[in-house]
Amino acid sequence: MTDFEKIHVLTKELLVIYNELDEEAKSIVDEHITSCPDCKGLFETYHSTFVSNNQRFCLEQAEQSTEIKPFKKLIQFKTIMYVLLIGIRFLLLSLILNKSFDPTRPALLRGSLIVYYFPFVGLSNIVTFVFYRKSWFWIMLLFDILILLFSADLIYTFF
Repeated sequence: MTDFEKIHVLTKELLVIYNELDEEAKSIVDEHITSCPDCKGLFETYHSTFVSNNQRFCLEQAEQSTEIKPFKKLIQFKTIMYVLLIGIRFLLLSLILNKSFDPTRPALLRGSLIVYYFPFVGLSNIVTFVFYRKSWFWIMLLFDILILLFSADLIYTFF
């Protein structure tokens, strides 16, 4: 194998990483490209492919940067759902207090809390645990336990 054939084989291998070569290796490859039509054609093919892929990559990055809006919509949706869960919780509590408040029968309020409030709390806490931060889950669980254990006693203490 002659020196020209050795440089020809090496040039074919190095064309893929041409931009990463040091100056001395680039000058050897450039010198061979000017004298070899096969390597010149390969270099032009690699160079045009790389430039078009680089432009395509830049366009894809630009498209990705404009596609952040769905994440904003997802965050807004999660916020609305969380506010809705808390709002329904307080609405349910107010309805239970309105319908079940009888100073002579405190067990009715406790029973209504267990029958109506407890199933909703279980479902909403599962949703909170799966879709939201775990700290929100523990805060809401603590709030619900306090409601279930002490709300009837506190209400009858003040009224």
